Amino acid sequence: MNPKAHGRELMKRRGGMNKEADVKKRVKEILKDLGAWYYMPVPTGYGVQGIPDFIVCYKGLFIAIETKFGGNKCSKWQKIRLREIDEHGGLALVIDEKNVEGLAEILETDRDTRLVPK
Repeated sequence: MNPKAHGRELMKRRGGMNKEADVKKRVKEILKDLGAWYYMPVPTGYGVQGIPDFIVCYKGLFIAIETKFGGNKCSKWQKIRLREIDEHGGLALVIDEKNVEGLAEILETDRDTRLVPK
C-alpha cells in the first residue's frame, strides 16, 4: 500500500483524526451541540500544573476533560488534578479518538451511573 493510501486508511479508522487537536475540535463541537458552557485554559507556565484541557459546566455538573491522541497517557500532574476533581464531586474524563463519539452520551447519562477514570 502506498504511503498516502495508508494514511487515508489510518484516518478512516480514527474517525478522520490524526492529532490531539482534532480530538479537541470534536470535543468543542459536541459541547456546543449540547449547549454546555466550557473554557479551555491557556497553559502559561505560571499556573497550576496538570489543569485539564476543558473546564465544563453542564446541567449543574462540573466536568474536566483531558484530551489525548494515539495512545498518549496523562502526565503525573494531570492524573493528580483529575483525581482531585473526582474527589470533590466533579466528573473527570480522559477523551481520545477512540471514545470521543461517546462523550455526549456520557454527559447525558444520569450522574449516579457515570464511570469516572481513576
